[in-house]
Amino acid sequence: PEFADPPGEFTVYPNPSAGNFKVKLDDDFGSAAYRIELYDMSGNKVMSQAIENNVLELDLSYLPSAVYTYSVFRNKDLVDSGKWVK
Repeated sequence: PEFADPPGEFTVYPNPSAGNFKVKLDDDFGSAAYRIELYDMSGNKVMSQAIENNVLELDLSYLPSAVYTYSVFRNKDLVDSGKWVK
């Protein structure tokens, strides 16, 4: 996929995880609105959450153990994506 120019680096950790993970933005948000979306391997969205601080902590222990994909958006532009293993 083609990404919009992100303002800084995103870190998703720990990966793999037992269910708790963090999304860290290493730069200032400015006036942009960020969100992360998590999808199962069938492409179903299982979570969508606004990122309101430089670190977002999520408890996804309710999800079954699997490989998930995530997408990070700034406003409506995709700025990062990857895989997360639970």
